[in-house]
Amino acid sequence: MRVESKKFDAVLEVDDSEVIQIPHGLIGFAGETEFVLFERDQSPRIGWLQSVHDPALTLPVVSGSDLEQGYPDVPLSDAIYADRLGSCDDHEVMVVLTCQFGMVPTVNMVSPIVVDVRRRVGAQVILRGTRFASREVLSLRPERWSGAPAAAKGVAP
Repeated sequence: MRVESKKFDAVLEVDDSEVIQIPHGLIGFAGETEFVLFERDQSPRIGWLQSVHDPALTLPVVSGSDLEQGYPDVPLSDAIYADRLGSCDDHEVMVVLTCQFGMVPTVNMVSPIVVDVRRRVGAQVILRGTRFASREVLSLRPERWSGAPAAAKGVAP
C-alpha cells in the first residue's frame, strides 16, 4: 500500500498489516480511522502517526514508556472510551506531541492513544482522575546506553 505524507514530502510503501485501525477516529479527526506509524532516524524517540487517507495529517507521538513520569498513572480500564479498547492484553500507549517554534514541547497526557499491538486496533481515550494535564512539558526518560544507538519506541510493526 502507498501512503503519502505531505509533512515529509514522501510516499511510504507499507504492508497492509502495518495499518493501525482506530475505528472511532481521534479527537478532532473523527473521520480518520486508518494510520501507519513510522520513525525517522533524525528523531528516534518520536514516532509519526500518518493518516492513510489524508496526506496532510501527520501527528508526532511519543511512547508512554519513554516518558519520565510513571505513565499512565491511572488504570486505562477506568478511562472514558475504554470500552473501545476491547480485551487488550498487549498494548502500547502513545501521547501526541506539540512542538511549535519558540515554545517548549508539550504532550497530551490526558488523552493517550492506546493500540493493541497484536490486533493493531486502537482508540484515543480520556483518563479519569489523572494528575497530568493535556499540555505537560515533554520530559523523557534518559536513554539506556547499550553500546549502540537506542531503538525507537512505538507500536511494533
